[in-house]
Amino acid sequence: MSARHREPCFRTDTRLPRTLPFIIAALATLTVGCGKDAEPPLPTAKETPLPPPPPSPIFNAGAAPAERTAVTPGFVKIPAGRFTMGSPPGEAGRSVDELPHDVSIRWPFEIQATEVTQAEYEALIGKNPSHNKACGGRCPVEMVSWYEAVHYCNELSRRRKLSLCYVEAGANISFKGVHCGGYRLPTEAEWEYAARAGTRGARYGNLADVAWYDLNSKLESHPVGSRKPNRWGLYDTLGNVAEWVWDWQAPYDKPGDAPLVDPVGAASGDNRLFRGGAYRWSGHEARAAFRNAYGPGNKVEWIGFRCARSLR
Repeated sequence: MSARHREPCFRTDTRLPRTLPFIIAALATLTVGCGKDAEPPLPTAKETPLPPPPPSPIFNAGAAPAERTAVTPGFVKIPAGRFTMGSPPGEAGRSVDELPHDVSIRWPFEIQATEVTQAEYEALIGKNPSHNKACGGRCPVEMVSWYEAVHYCNELSRRRKLSLCYVEAGANISFKGVHCGGYRLPTEAEWEYAARAGTRGARYGNLADVAWYDLNSKLESHPVGSRKPNRWGLYDTLGNVAEWVWDWQAPYDKPGDAPLVDPVGAASGDNRLFRGGAYRWSGHEARAAFRNAYGPGNKVEWIGFRCARSLR
């Protein structure tokens, strides 16, 4: 969705007064009644300095293998816990597939504090496929397919001397499970759990403070970490670019008496899910519960990703 067009709030009069007092009086009337029909001003974020995001995991990778329980530089640790996934009836922008249900995340995991940047992607993969290259590599990488996001996670595991989470055979990707040793895409449940950071509402803060979306982004991506993080230290989970996750698109399991435990989604499907809204979409999509999907081979300028890893 593009930004709304706002007409300038003024009116003109071809009859110019001949004396200065009349000119002043005429100018004073130009904006009378303007606020009545004008669109309300856009919400603006307080431009207070933010601490820089944690350092890149790529440029801090040493020669020694990464420890299974250590948090990678540039990542944050997410504790085990239980939460309600989905959205309640009446939430603005809600879709019918956001059925509320309880989910239990049994083990801690780590997830990248920011979306993978163009500089990180190029350092590991050797190219930058992004559409918006105007911010010196600090913007999130985009124009990457779901397959390429999976491949990046495997390459990061190789760089850090960890076992791979995916077996790549062309379009056939086998996943070793959430407790594999290396880096991977977060599951949809892990992503929403981390994005919420213990909150229950549509988003973890004021929309304009936490997200780049259609009304404040100028319809382009922005450097990662330039909005406020959630309480667990994650930036840009809402807005900027949407993020690929592991799961196939499918309806949520219907809620029962017990929570779903470490769900990984459907066994097969046509489309892979992405989460979090994007710079070119409205605030209705910049919600923790928002979900959408494309075919895994699609590359678009407003979808990126971030990596995760089990700490068990």
